[in-house]
Amino acid sequence: EHKLTSDQASAFRFLPRSSHLEIRKRRMEEAPEQSASVSGGTETLIGPMLPEPPKLDMNDDSLNTTASLIRNTMKQVGSAPGFKAVEKKTKPRRRI
Repeated sequence: EHKLTSDQASAFRFLPRSSHLEIRKRRMEEAPEQSASVSGGTETLIGPMLPEPPKLDMNDDSLNTTASLIRNTMKQVGSAPGFKAVEKKTKPRRRI
């Protein structure tokens, strides 16, 4: 009862893996070009731009300088690369 028409048969045709990978690669190369043309910018976008945290006025000069010092320190800590913990060499266990 259920017969495949020529349109349905072509939709389910066998596609070799190499051809499939080439098509996928071509689509991946075309995708950034289309997204760049949509945004209109030439710069690469990595992620959403987060808003700057609002700077509160503490109503005191010393508190304002302390707060700005803390903010600057936090920016430096955030931009510093992660440090690897030094692993201590363990001696093999002696068997008596």
